[in-house]
Amino acid sequence: KTKCSVLYLSRLHLDDLSLDHLTDSKRQQIQQLHLTYNRLSFLPPSVCFLFNLEYLDISNNALTVIPDDIMRLTNLKTFVAKNNLLDESSFPKEFERMQVETLNLSGNRFEDIPMQFLKMTTLQSLSLGGNRLKNIPAEIENLTRYEFVPFLRGNPLVVRFIKDMTYDPPSLMELAGRTIKSQNLPFSSCDLPSNLIHYLNLASECPNPKCAGIFWVQYQLPQLMRFVV
Repeated sequence: KTKCSVLYLSRLHLDDLSLDHLTDSKRQQIQQLHLTYNRLSFLPPSVCFLFNLEYLDISNNALTVIPDDIMRLTNLKTFVAKNNLLDESSFPKEFERMQVETLNLSGNRFEDIPMQFLKMTTLQSLSLGGNRLKNIPAEIENLTRYEFVPFLRGNPLVVRFIKDMTYDPPSLMELAGRTIKSQNLPFSSCDLPSNLIHYLNLASECPNPKCAGIFWVQYQLPQLMRFVV
């Protein structure tokens, strides 16, 4: 019903969409639009005239590109486009100016993370699991404002990294050190040699909140691990 702020148009086998029959006042009432499980190969132009749209889910279609007109959606906070055919060249260069807070593009064809995403000042949650990412840019270190979500899971770079870890087991000293630090066991110079105390003082906590593990600088996992588990 157009009087409602949520418009469900999922599983209708749509390959296009026209909202020309809606009056301007009815368009302004639509805040959420669900277009999942259709046959759309492009974002219908009429969607970009829903100026009060805050939530758009167009997952499970066949989109290859996001048009420049999406910039008209200045109130859009959540954009979900899982399981399409999008890649790093699919988004407009100006996309970094969008006020989107949640961006879910899992199950697409990204081989690189678009720089537009890394420059978005309002983005809090990004999910790129199940793509084709082989590398991550150095700018990933600037994502301190992001929620810790598993946005890299299911990508080649993660599979390769985990495989490499399998053949690099921790030493007995590292295992003992983890036990001491994780259990907060007290120790002093009277208990341990100075080299072991120095080793224990180098311990750090894993930045992934779902990990809660301990690692050492000389064995430090790449920063991408906080985005994996």
